Amino acid sequence: MSPLYLAIPLGYRDIVDKLTLTFGDANLSYDGPNGQNVLHAAALQSAGRRGDLMNKADWSGSTPLHFAASVGVQGVTTALLDGIDQDRRTDYTQRPDNNGMFPIHIAASVGSMDTITSLVNADQDCATLRDNVKGRTLLHIAIENRKYKVVKLVCKDPRFKETLNLEDNDGNTALHLAVKKRDEYIFTYLLQNKAVELNHVNLEGYTPLDLAKVIRMEDYFASPQNPTEWMVRVLAHSGAVFSPRRRDELIRGGSSQEQEKHGKTLSESTESVLVASALIATLTFAAAFTMPGSYRTTGPKEGTPALGALYGFKVFLVADILAFFCSVAATFSLAEYGNRGTVDPLVRCRYSQRAVWLFHVALRSIIVAFAFGVSVVMWNISLSAISIGGVATIAVVFYGNVPLGQDFRLMLLMHRRFGFSRSWNLYPSTASHLNWTSWQLKSFSATLVWNLMNLFWTYVLIFALAGFAQLKQKH
Repeated sequence: MSPLYLAIPLGYRDIVDKLTLTFGDANLSYDGPNGQNVLHAAALQSAGRRGDLMNKADWSGSTPLHFAASVGVQGVTTALLDGIDQDRRTDYTQRPDNNGMFPIHIAASVGSMDTITSLVNADQDCATLRDNVKGRTLLHIAIENRKYKVVKLVCKDPRFKETLNLEDNDGNTALHLAVKKRDEYIFTYLLQNKAVELNHVNLEGYTPLDLAKVIRMEDYFASPQNPTEWMVRVLAHSGAVFSPRRRDELIRGGSSQEQEKHGKTLSESTESVLVASALIATLTFAAAFTMPGSYRTTGPKEGTPALGALYGFKVFLVADILAFFCSVAATFSLAEYGNRGTVDPLVRCRYSQRAVWLFHVALRSIIVAFAFGVSVVMWNISLSAISIGGVATIAVVFYGNVPLGQDFRLMLLMHRRFGFSRSWNLYPSTASHLNWTSWQLKSFSATLVWNLMNLFWTYVLIFALAGFAQLKQKH
């Protein structure tokens, strides 16, 4: 290991200058460990440029350009390439290491945006380079490593248009990999680009839609809110098709072992719901006897709620009652069926799903109860406090509503891919293959309306019952 190599990573620039001036290029050693030279170290330190050392690789086949790509410091790659003649740059940008990786693949794996841009500016062919082992492009590698900024750059920069649909050695395009990774963000970046083709078939004979369905069937009891379920919907409504094959080759049900495994998983995952639903039942029971505004202490209606005549109080009371009974039902469903190992897994699954649904209704109801309980007490004291509570309530109502969020993201994605020119009716063969027989599944608009109804029916019921009670009181 030469003194010059030791001085560079330590940052001793004065020693580097003195060694260079004293010994000159002819008598100075540039050697480092593992076949490296001083430019490998300089690339990591964002300094140095020696054209005669640029194409010298270490024992792993890595050149200084590979090292610079792995660091991604802004300007280093450009500085290294500026000292090379234009007609010789491909000798450096298209030289693989011993693993078959080119500098642009290294940059994609670490998310080095500046390096990728510099390499493509110097050599446009870098955009379509495939590694020598698996045939992956920089887009494949960025997806595998979840480098979102790189994926976004490739999808938006027209210089990478030919990269979008290139296949690796397994025949997988970038869209295949996004489905395999179950990454909604990468999937969205790809689908927004019209140049991304939806129906490439890989060497296993799967289109992206085939692959999404296979992944979905691997977890027979998967929640409809999982990313793969949303990807299936997006692909189907975007015009994707299944590969030509018999449907019975993909159709299968959950085995008894899978059912047992899922039953055990359900028991573990719903324990927190059991505790939370029991807590809500306790709180709402107590709230029913500690009314906001206290009780009347004099007069003919002594002992009744002081604010009982107000509509807001009735909303509070109805919401509290609904939250109590739903939380009790959820607790019973889990305690009696959902969490008992002696119960059949399918029964456990059914009661666990019911319990989660009842728990969600109880949560929505207790939000309304709290908001209106505060409102009726603070109405003549602080309208600003009521406003803050109202805004917070609306935010919580929409927070975490996965189905509705997926619907709006699907709408935005469709608009960016097709604009307003396309009606989102899927192919009949695709609907049949997915067993989408109901109007709610076939029509995107119907699905959106259905999800909105699922979100708001609880609130409509509470306000309607409170309004009915208010009318009865007046009469």
